[in-house]
Amino acid sequence: MDPTPSVGGALFDASEAGEREQGLLAARRDVLLFDSLPLREGVTVVGAARLRAVVRASRPHFDLFARLCDVHPSGRSYNVCDAILRRCAPPARSH
Repeated sequence: MDPTPSVGGALFDASEAGEREQGLLAARRDVLLFDSLPLREGVTVVGAARLRAVVRASRPHFDLFARLCDVHPSGRSYNVCDAILRRCAPPARSH
């Protein structure tokens, strides 16, 4: 078992927290990456990020982790914000 690590972001260890390059993480086979075309010019974004996702899992319990990254002109990707959602199946009903 090789769980997907967290790189940067809000971590207990302040020396590992914050903005970090995401290239090695994005290259993993268990990471799904959605990308957009490069923006024509710089943009300032203010406010809370929001993600809507429709998910179907093969297991009753799963975690969904999402991260928004800023991809620099060099191609290097850096985390901006992230969140995790844990889903657990409801307890089985007893008859």
